[in-house]
Amino acid sequence: MRRWCWILSVVLAACAKAPPPDPQPRFLEAIDLIHTARGYGPEVEEATQIADELAWSHPDDGYTYALRAEYWSAYGVSQDGTPEKSVAEVLELTDRALADYPQLALPHVSRARVWTRQGNYAAAERELAAAESIDADFVGTIFMHAEIHRRRG
Repeated sequence: MRRWCWILSVVLAACAKAPPPDPQPRFLEAIDLIHTARGYGPEVEEATQIADELAWSHPDDGYTYALRAEYWSAYGVSQDGTPEKSVAEVLELTDRALADYPQLALPHVSRARVWTRQGNYAAAERELAAAESIDADFVGTIFMHAEIHRRRG
């Protein structure tokens, strides 16, 4: 019996010390799933599962908040920047994501989408500049610059 307890304690200690896997691939996969969805369906369900996994494996890294903000900015905020409740939700989620992990570009892109839809292009451009200072190659910034350009005419 003692032998089994000793083996169990060694296994538990090894598991406790193993670092969690790199979250970036799963995070990027969830972003792609959100953008290929239409606001519902299996892609959203899978992105939600990934967000839940990241909340468990990396609870202080802001990934889950960033993914939820991206979903809400894309599907919860209409093209005219309403309803205000959804806008407030996106801003709160992005605040929480950036408080946990200031080096995420995605929350800035989510904010830029909200400001763009409300017609506040100056605020959107500031958010995109912040995202680009974190990750100059982040695809979301390119799409948002194009959206701002399209709306401005």
